[in-house]
Amino acid sequence: EIAVIHRKTLQVPVIAITGTNGKTTTKELVTAVLSRKKKVHSTAGNMNNHIGVPLTLLSAPADAGFLVIEMGANHRGEIASLCSTAMPTHGIITNIGKAHIEGFGSYENVIAAKSELYQWLHNHGGIALYNEGSPILTELVYHMVLKAVPYSDPGGTDLVVKAAVHDDPFLNVTVDYLGHHYAFTTHLFGSYNLDNVRAAMAVGIFFEVPVDEIIDAISLYKPSNNRSQIRKTERNTLICDSYNANPSSMSKALAAFSEISAEKK
Repeated sequence: EIAVIHRKTLQVPVIAITGTNGKTTTKELVTAVLSRKKKVHSTAGNMNNHIGVPLTLLSAPADAGFLVIEMGANHRGEIASLCSTAMPTHGIITNIGKAHIEGFGSYENVIAAKSELYQWLHNHGGIALYNEGSPILTELVYHMVLKAVPYSDPGGTDLVVKAAVHDDPFLNVTVDYLGHHYAFTTHLFGSYNLDNVRAAMAVGIFFEVPVDEIIDAISLYKPSNNRSQIRKTERNTLICDSYNANPSSMSKALAAFSEISAEKK
């Protein structure tokens, strides 16, 4: 209740991020990108539940220009409750996969739970930024959200973000926007992180961060939380993607690992 009172004093964009996989990485990338424009206050670590979200709000400084709030859930109704506390003006569902089935009861309930964010945005005039490459998210947006912006068109012009094929394990990205072509390397492992990069680019363009600044921010981001990390020793290249796995994230990690060319894996 105290967090709600404080939230009402913060007249800034509040971007809520939820989803089965990629929440924290997307939150970190979005924070890095928006920090090129204004001061950003975002969720520390993965404090994304009914305790973490109020604590995040209460620690927001008065001069913050953006709030980026990660939201997690393992039961229906939790995202709706977190939205009533954080009152997001914008929202991202990274994806919807098979996680916390023991709490939700079924995959259909996972979909219903994650879409509570879209329901909040619909009821309060908020804006959803969404991955138009996901049939589930596209259908939910079509039925539930009045104002929606696809990753591929955040500023009225097509944004094309693709993974480039390279021998190194890092995710390499190409971008085509406003007649310009860009290519850059991230410090992230796995092509499944491309959608997280696309989300951050879309948010940056939507909030009018210069493209060069967006790319620089994403390029410099180094994960340090056991998600998509790569470390090189004298003898080995170590890939650490071990945080709180679920079936869909495990599948994507193994698929990405299988694509790497290496003498000994």
